[in-house]
Amino acid sequence: MAVEGVWDLSVSTPIGKIKAVVELSRQAGVLTGTAHGAGESVSLSDITLDGDRLTWKQAITKPLRLNLAFAVTVDGDT
Repeated sequence: MAVEGVWDLSVSTPIGKIKAVVELSRQAGVLTGTAHGAGESVSLSDITLDGDRLTWKQAITKPLRLNLAFAVTVDGDT
């Protein structure tokens, strides 16, 4: 499954929904990525694709300082 490209995300949080964009690419066979949202851009770490399950971690500072872990299911372009 290919996940490279630009993905629009909507994340539900205790302070409301936050919109973000995740850009994924593959360099030397390794997935890399960057997230853009809430006025900052951050690198993604520990990106893993296992079947249709995509996981990654990222640290943000806006709207508050948090270390986040994501697990999503990819279905085509959704």
